[in-house]
Amino acid sequence: MKAMKIFQIHHQDEKNGSTEFIAQNEIENEEQMSAWTKDVTERNPLPEGKIWLICNEKSRHFIMTNIYPEPIDPPRPIGGIKEGA
Repeated sequence: MKAMKIFQIHHQDEKNGSTEFIAQNEIENEEQMSAWTKDVTERNPLPEGKIWLICNEKSRHFIMTNIYPEPIDPPRPIGGIKEGA
């Protein structure tokens, strides 16, 4: 099995370099990359003053987020909650 790499596509402002996240995908080969970028660029027209930016997880432009910003359940002591505690 080939190692997958995660790629993102952004719109990048030509003047100030800021980026807008557009899409993310796991890519195994050039054929997948070509098909994915074609699909994304056709569905997301490039605004005036922007250029395409494609990056992987090693790029400073790669967007990461915590999908669980808060605990789903509060932490509990091992052995349960003791009466009167």
